[in-house]
Amino acid sequence: MKYLLIAALVALVFVLLYWRVRPYIALFQKIIGVASSVVDSNATRSRKVTGANKLSRCVACGTWVPEQRAVTVGGSSVYCSRDCLEKVPAKKKDQLAG
Repeated sequence: MKYLLIAALVALVFVLLYWRVRPYIALFQKIIGVASSVVDSNATRSRKVTGANKLSRCVACGTWVPEQRAVTVGGSSVYCSRDCLEKVPAKKKDQLAG
């Protein structure tokens, strides 16, 4: 019986101690979360630009599009869509392709 009373008192002390320290633990977790997100954003920013991330500018309208979605003509002329490709006069297409 004596040990049960001592265990209950120790448990009560731990519960009261945790109750008083809990706001500081939550603050520490928030600080760690912000620090890890800053590190993650710096790692993302320092990544090399791959072909999937490169942007190309449309010759007709000047819109920037991802290289994987761009429509290319002749290897150097880049268009954002087939509509922009059709808007360019045929004579200009021949100049751009040749």
